[in-house]
Parts: sequence; C-alpha cells; structure tokens
Amino acid sequence: MSDDVCVRCGRCCYYKVMTDIGPAFTRCYCKYFDEVTNLCKVYSKRFEKEIDCLSTEEAIKQRALPSDCPYVKGVKGYVGPMSADDLEKIV
Repeated sequence: MSDDVCVRCGRCCYYKVMTDIGPAFTRCYCKYFDEVTNLCKVYSKRFEKEIDCLSTEEAIKQRALPSDCPYVKGVKGYVGPMSADDLEKIV
C-alpha cells in the first residue's frame, strides 16, 4: 500500500485497547508521534522502535484504523475502533 493516501490525521498513532466489544482508541499517542507535523518521528524504523506499531495490512486486520481512514475506504464491512469517549462510557 502506498503512503500517498494518508491524510495525516494521526489517529492511527493513538494507542488502542481491546475490549469485549472490539478495539477502542485511547487518548494517548505513541511516544514517537509528532503532534505538530502529525507524522512519526522514526517512520523508517517504526517497527524496530515501537512494538505496537502495525503495518497497514495488520492495522486493517485488527480494526486499528478509523472508519474514515483512506486506507480502509472500500474494505467491505470494515468497522474501526470505538472512540475514547465511547471507551470511557463502558469502563
């Protein structure tokens, strides 16, 4: 997959947790996320530096990308993680 479809929203860089009803965003970014540029500070070495960083394919399989992410556009039946607000309601 090409990086050129990324809109640099940064939501894929939020840590996620698995709940009984599926994945959910937390309010915490990966420590390598640059909030000014919305880019990874260690992109070329992200898989070495951050054990929780997922490839695009793995992120789609684990439902770790937001539902409006361009990478999941056209993925039939895709449902992204619930929001941090929704997570707080069930915790």
